Amino acid sequence: MTDFKKTNKKKLSNLVKRQLPEFVLEDHPKFAEFVKSYYLFLESAQLEISSFTEVDNILLEGESITSSFVLLDRTDAFGLDAGNKIVNEELSFSGTFRKKEVITGATSGATATILAEDFANSKYTITANNGFITGETVTGATSGATGIVGKYRANPVENIQQFLNYSDPDHTIADFLNQMKEEFLKTIPTDTHASLDTRKLIKNIKSLYRAKGTDKAHQAFFRILFNENSEVYKPNEDMLRVSDGKFSTNTFIRCTQTTAQAVNNPIFLIGQEITQANNPADATINAASAIVENVTKFREGTVEIIEIEINDETTTGTFVNGQVLEGASYEDENTIIKVTVSQAVSSTTITNDGVTLTVGDEATVSGGAGSGARIQVGDISGAGVDEVIVDAVGTGYQEGDVLTFSSGTAEAKVAVVNGGFAPETGSVDIHVELESGTITGSGSGDLLLEDAIDSGAGGKLLDSAS
Repeated sequence: MTDFKKTNKKKLSNLVKRQLPEFVLEDHPKFAEFVKSYYLFLESAQLEISSFTEVDNILLEGESITSSFVLLDRTDAFGLDAGNKIVNEELSFSGTFRKKEVITGATSGATATILAEDFANSKYTITANNGFITGETVTGATSGATGIVGKYRANPVENIQQFLNYSDPDHTIADFLNQMKEEFLKTIPTDTHASLDTRKLIKNIKSLYRAKGTDKAHQAFFRILFNENSEVYKPNEDMLRVSDGKFSTNTFIRCTQTTAQAVNNPIFLIGQEITQANNPADATINAASAIVENVTKFREGTVEIIEIEINDETTTGTFVNGQVLEGASYEDENTIIKVTVSQAVSSTTITNDGVTLTVGDEATVSGGAGSGARIQVGDISGAGVDEVIVDAVGTGYQEGDVLTFSSGTAEAKVAVVNGGFAPETGSVDIHVELESGTITGSGSGDLLLEDAIDSGAGGKLLDSAS
């Protein structure tokens, strides 16, 4: 039920006798009562009842229901039997509200006292209470009569004192509340759930309009209509998108175990804290700790590698290669599991690039902190064959033959076969070369030089010779 503000904490009608002179109170007491009643009227309100509870009547035998009433003059004090009805004396209520009785609203819980009644016009003057709701049932505490509220109208003083409340959804009268619904809830269906508090909805409707189109707005809309929780499903939640992968970065510590350490399985460190002790003799080795998220074991050759995933948010200090880490087993806290940090090769610096290497060649590192690590040639740069010098000519080659080197990936192609003549005597460097022209001969072993031939010694053979 709505909690209405209690204005009029001091009724003017209660202050009248305090304001009148003493001689007026003593000599004219009825005048004082009149003034008090007048202000009480100004502070009151008018309640119109649209319909009352039907009362039982006595019917004549053998007559139709529509015309079987006895015509009577008014005999009942409240006029219920005036005209053509006789009121049943067994009724538990009189059928109408009585003066000075308290009426209560069934929905709002608002209460008021009947000050005066105009039964003929279904209007009652009541003590002001703007909490009554148009259309709700009100019940008289004394008479037991019930009726439907048709309209609530406050008197002048009440209106002035309640003026600011009329603009407040929490405290305005029901008729004004309907106008607010028409103004601010134009797009909201009128057939909402019975549990919905209209006054609260009007106050918060701005937030709902701002959230229009969002998941929260749709969920609130279903709560308004059905008072049920709803789930909003969007097709794009199951839509494949190009390059929409969500990547995460995990932190690992690479470890190994000695023969003594291998007695306890490091898999039982999951969820436990591992620690590295401080080494006072080495300034680079300080205390460090972290919570283990996961443990993975695999082999590289004959070495078993233990990869421990740690939580960055729980990590303190720096873990150092070669240091022993220890933590309690989650099965038995008295069992201490130890591992040794074994850092993998993360980067290399080449100081001697060597020769005759091929992409994909592997090598094992010997010596130093990374002893035993394996590396592989990924790329070769700055290489290539600029000149080929034949030390041993071999036999059987033809022009265009491809030559493959015994090491590396270089290749060469035969361009000339038998490109010169070695003399019978003298230095090997002295031979006959053709400057230009065509070689012809009349028989086997003959050589005719139609053009000048460089002997290699600076002289020229000008005549043909065999």
